Amino acid sequence: MLWNLTTLLGALGAEAMGDTEAWGLDAAGPAVFLALLAPMVKSAVERAVAGGAVLLGLGLLPVLPAGVPVLVAALAAPVVLWVAGRRSRRRGGRDGVEERER
Repeated sequence: MLWNLTTLLGALGAEAMGDTEAWGLDAAGPAVFLALLAPMVKSAVERAVAGGAVLLGLGLLPVLPAGVPVLVAALAAPVVLWVAGRRSRRRGGRDGVEERER
């Protein structure tokens, strides 16, 4: 119930704040997302995939419409992890991906 009330309050009071970019709140959403995601990225492969997704998203930012680079990066990361997992299983699971599945 508290979540719903604070969401309603935020929706109604957002215009009263004015320009969120002037407050620096445009970076608050991605910062919270990164803070929630960081503890989940443990192995070297996962860190490399996360970094690659960031670079892919930033690289596509100037050439694709808004929001599309994030979707491409979000779809590319699981595919890369899946391929890395398959390779790891073939080699005996020594690169960290296989260890998370146990």
